[in-house]
Amino acid sequence: SQSVFRAREPIQIRLRAEAVVYLGIFAWGADNRIVRLYPNPERPVLTVAPGQPLILPDPAEGQLMSLPLPLPGNFEDHEAIIVIAATRDLPFEELANQAGQTLDATQAAARPASRFFNALARFDLSRMSVQVLPYQVTR
Repeated sequence: SQSVFRAREPIQIRLRAEAVVYLGIFAWGADNRIVRLYPNPERPVLTVAPGQPLILPDPAEGQLMSLPLPLPGNFEDHEAIIVIAATRDLPFEELANQAGQTLDATQAAARPASRFFNALARFDLSRMSVQVLPYQVTR
């Protein structure tokens, strides 16, 4: 598991589960704002089954999951991918807006982390797992 990325280096994650789970994947930027990566229009429901690892983004899709980028003027920053695994499908769109097709669109869609965590607190946290995968990004 890589913990340091260069600016705009593609990120890929591999997920496994012991039971069928529904996933929400979010990018937490150095600006303390969060966007939803999955589910998205191409993958409106994202699940992982036991014994069947899931790699995101799917290499066959040829798309990027997230491109780390330090804040303007910074040589390095810290960001994270947030993975929520739940035993049932959840309205993940209530937590954060979908990432945009461009950096500007994604920045416009991002919401403050406080709004994300306040919305998350309204969910039944006993029926889900929340993993924060931190990493450092350098220029």
